[in-house]
Amino acid sequence: MQNYRPSLDQFIIIADEANITHAAKRLNVSQQSLTGYLARLEKYYGVTLFDRGYRRMTLTSYGRKVYDAAIQIQQIHNQLYEARPLIENSDKLQIRIGCMRPHASSLLKEIPISAFTESHPSVRFSIHEANSSQLKQMLMDQQLDVIIVYQKSDLSNREYCGVDLFSSDVLLMVSDVILENCFPGLNEKTLNSWKNSGIDLKEFTDVPMILPPSQSYVRRFVTEYLEKNSLKFSQLTECEDYSLMQHLASSNLGACLISASLNNIKYRGKNDSQMHYLPIRQPDLARRVTVYFRRSAGQDFRIMDFIRVVKNTFKE
Repeated sequence: MQNYRPSLDQFIIIADEANITHAAKRLNVSQQSLTGYLARLEKYYGVTLFDRGYRRMTLTSYGRKVYDAAIQIQQIHNQLYEARPLIENSDKLQIRIGCMRPHASSLLKEIPISAFTESHPSVRFSIHEANSSQLKQMLMDQQLDVIIVYQKSDLSNREYCGVDLFSSDVLLMVSDVILENCFPGLNEKTLNSWKNSGIDLKEFTDVPMILPPSQSYVRRFVTEYLEKNSLKFSQLTECEDYSLMQHLASSNLGACLISASLNNIKYRGKNDSQMHYLPIRQPDLARRVTVYFRRSAGQDFRIMDFIRVVKNTFKE
C-alpha cells in the first residue's frame, strides 16, 4: 500500500457525477479503466468508498471524509499553482550596491561577485557610483541595500550597521627620476624609512606635485593641510582625471597624491624599479573604508551572505 499513491482527482469527478458512466465521459476515459481505478483506490484505503445503486452512487461515511480531504488538497494545489509566478519573482533578488566615486571599479573588482552569483544564481547586482554623502542618503532613502564609503559615525546606530574593511592610506606616487632630482644623494636607508614609516609632506614641497580631482577627499585634506601649515608646493598641477594623473607621474612630470584604494588595496610596500608608493605620515589623511547596510529582522539572507563575502575579501 505504501508504494501506491493514487491521485484523487478522478475520485472527485466520480463523486460529483455519482455515476461511473458519466464520470468516464467527463474524464474522456473508458468506463472499464475508471472502474479499475476505483477498485484500486478502495483497496488502498481498505474500505468501501461508495454505496452502488442502480443508477446512482453515494459516498459512504468514510468516502465523504476522503472526498472532503481531496477537495482541500485540490484547493491547496490550485493556490500553489497560482502563487508560482509570485514565488519565482520573490526568489529573485537585486542587490543594489553603492560605491564611492572614483574608487568603484578598483574596489568592486576585488570582490568575487561572479563566484557569489554562481552560488546564488537568483541574485543580480546593480552598481551605483556617487560620493560618500550621496550614497549614505540613498541608503537612508532605501534606494540602495549596501554602500561602501569612507567611515563616518553618523550611520552606525540601531537602524544601520557599519563594518570596517580596511584603512585607506594616502600615498605619494613618485618615480626614481623625480626623487633623484629633488633629493640628490638620496640613500637606500632613507628611502626604506619612507616606505615603512611614511613621509612628511613638509619635506616634499619642492617636489613638482600633481593633485587629484577637486571633489576627492585627498585633494580637500591636502589643501587644508597646506593652509594650516602655511605651506605651498613650488610646482603644482591640478588634474581632474586619475588616469592622466598617474600617467604624468609615471612619465616623470611630477609626483601625485592618490588614495591606496584607487588601484590596489594593499599599496604599502608595493614598489618597483621605477615607481615608489610612499605613505603619507599625517594621520588625519588615512581613513577607514566601511561597508554599511540596514539592520532588519526581515533582511534577505543573501544580502547578509554578500556582506560576509565583502568583509572576508578585505580582511586585513
